Amino acid sequence: MRKLLLFFIAIIAVTLISGKDLNTFFDANEVSYIAYVDENGKEEGETVTLSATEYSLDDLYKKFLVVYRFSENLEEMEIVYGYSPLLSNVVLVSGKPVNLQITRRGDVITVSNPVNMGSF
Repeated sequence: MRKLLLFFIAIIAVTLISGKDLNTFFDANEVSYIAYVDENGKEEGETVTLSATEYSLDDLYKKFLVVYRFSENLEEMEIVYGYSPLLSNVVLVSGKPVNLQITRRGDVITVSNPVNMGSF
């Protein structure tokens, strides 16, 4: 348990040093990008929407160097929560640090950092 805690602390430390915005991973012409800001103008999260015909979930795991992931299915959606050392904005989901949420619904994939704050 102690090793696992140290692992998560190390992951979060690396994230704080190296975080990038989602839009830097995609060509602006192939995605729709939204940044969510609080009342003070501080960015709280971001979402990129793209076509499932252009990217597979495996493509996205590789693109973001996903360290670990877990998923759930709701109605007609597959929701994947994960951790990428390339992104910042870590939140806890089911007790695990998460900074990447990928949702696939039909032919649309939504990639969010840290989690989706809008609609799918």
